[in-house]
Amino acid sequence: DIARGISRLLGIRLSLNFRYPFLATNPQDFWQRWHLTLSSWLRDNVFYPVFFRSKSVPLAIASVFLAMGLWHGFQLQNLFLAIYWTALVITYLEVKPWILLLHGRQAWRQRLMKTLSRLLMLQLSGFAFFLLYSKEWISILQKVSGPPGNWTPFHWQSVLRPVFFLVPFALLHCKRIPAALRILSILYLAFLILFFQEQSSRNVEFMYFQF
Repeated sequence: DIARGISRLLGIRLSLNFRYPFLATNPQDFWQRWHLTLSSWLRDNVFYPVFFRSKSVPLAIASVFLAMGLWHGFQLQNLFLAIYWTALVITYLEVKPWILLLHGRQAWRQRLMKTLSRLLMLQLSGFAFFLLYSKEWISILQKVSGPPGNWTPFHWQSVLRPVFFLVPFALLHCKRIPAALRILSILYLAFLILFFQEQSSRNVEFMYFQF
């Protein structure tokens, strides 16, 4: 949003690139929300050509994620990430008819299944970052398995950040909360972003600086 806003001040209209990806309910939905410009480019230039030649959806999906992994760099973890997302998307497409049956027709049941799907997808997408930052996460797991007194701010924020962010984020998306609580949630999120960014910058370089 910041990048798009600054660009508008300069007369440049950037495409929307992220659409609340961590509210996705399934792997396919996630990639319709995450990195939209890259995803749409790979769809048009990799998925469709491979599918029309091979008539194989799994092969086309695997080609897309392999290309995406190579775009991020020629590291082993990017290959693992490509295999992981390929397996998730193909598995979801196979079981999609049964998932739709579980949703049923009752409104309460559909809301429940949507909430559970989001929670599950949040864990699955989080594990993808585990694969991407495998070296850092091994260090984190080694630290948090010991006494908390040995934890650094980086390890604390890695463990607690999901809780800190998800609670106010959930409040912001609840239409029935008072306006004052909504404003407090925004201010609290702004503080967390500034605090965690300052702490993280001491330990990990921003991923896309390598490009």
